[in-house]
Amino acid sequence: MVYFIRELFLWAILMNRSDLAMSICSRTTNPVVATLVASKIYHQAATQSRCITAERKLEYLKKEKEFGEHAAGIIDRCFQVDEEFALKLLTQESDVFFKYNALYLAREINSRPFLATKCIQKHLDTEWYGNINYNVYSYTNIMVNYY
Repeated sequence: MVYFIRELFLWAILMNRSDLAMSICSRTTNPVVATLVASKIYHQAATQSRCITAERKLEYLKKEKEFGEHAAGIIDRCFQVDEEFALKLLTQESDVFFKYNALYLAREINSRPFLATKCIQKHLDTEWYGNINYNVYSYTNIMVNYY
């Protein structure tokens, strides 16, 4: 059943039924990865195809951005509800979608709306600073310098 939904989702994308693909992605096991996979497919179609018209290329780029923004909206909502869950969702591999994870896909297609989310920034802060609470230390240093 899970693979049937994936196949239906991919069919909707390839048949240029982005409205159907958008509604199906919410029923997949990992909707963030699903929307980023759709964004990647539209990105590849716009940049790699040599025999498409300029109008079709603009349409594909618009749909790529639309799916990227949808993925950003999903991860932002998850981050508002549960930060730890959202951070795990970024790096969790999707068995249904070819072992991709959301962070890898977003970097691969340079999905700016997704990469600009608070969840990604928190992930990068955690990667860079680890468990150090850098906000507390910088505030303390500022207070010490004034006295």
